[in-house]
Amino acid sequence: MKEDVHYKVFDDATWHFLYNKYGGTDLPRLSIAVPNGDSVDHVVEVNLRKFKVLTFPKVRYITGVHEPSIIFSSRTATVLDLHARICQKLAAESEGRWVAEELVNFSRVWKFEGTETIDDAKQMLLDINSDLEKMPLAIQARILTGDLKIEDANIADNELIVIEMMISLDKSASLKYVYAPQIEKRSRN
Repeated sequence: MKEDVHYKVFDDATWHFLYNKYGGTDLPRLSIAVPNGDSVDHVVEVNLRKFKVLTFPKVRYITGVHEPSIIFSSRTATVLDLHARICQKLAAESEGRWVAEELVNFSRVWKFEGTETIDDAKQMLLDINSDLEKMPLAIQARILTGDLKIEDANIADNELIVIEMMISLDKSASLKYVYAPQIEKRSRN
C-alpha cells in the first residue's frame, strides 16, 4: 500500500471534522522513527504486526487453547503492551468471569526457540500426569520481557506466541507455572 495512492494520513483536526460529518471507523496508526542520515524521519505504520496467540495450559473460561487467537499490534509497542492486549481479549471473551488486570498478573508471554512445538509442550504435561513435583518442565522457549519492543523481540509475523497461565493442580497448592522456558534445553529428569 502506498501513501496518497491507497490511503491518506490526516492530522487530528481534519480527522475529527470528517468523522463528525461522515462517521466512520477510527484506525489510529503510530509513526515509526526511521534514521535518515543525521536526522530522523517518521513514517506512519500502516500494517500492524499479526501474531497467533495460544493460551496454555487450559484455564476455565479462557479461550485460545485449541486454536490460536489472532492479535494485531504495532511494532513499536512493548511486550507488556502485547501481554495486556492479549489479556484484554481473553477477559472480553470470558464474558465477565475474568478481568484483564487479573490475567496479566497470573500469566506470562513466551515463544518457542529451537525445535519444540506446542504439541511437544502438551505431551510433556500429559507425560508427568499432573505430578506437581516434576514441575516446572524445561522447554526450549524464551520468556518475552515487558519493556522489550515487539520489533526488538525477534517475533516473526504469524509466529506462535504462548500466554502461559499459572495453575494449581490441587486446591491446597499455590499457583505456579508449568514450564521453565529456557533457550538451552536441560534434561527433563
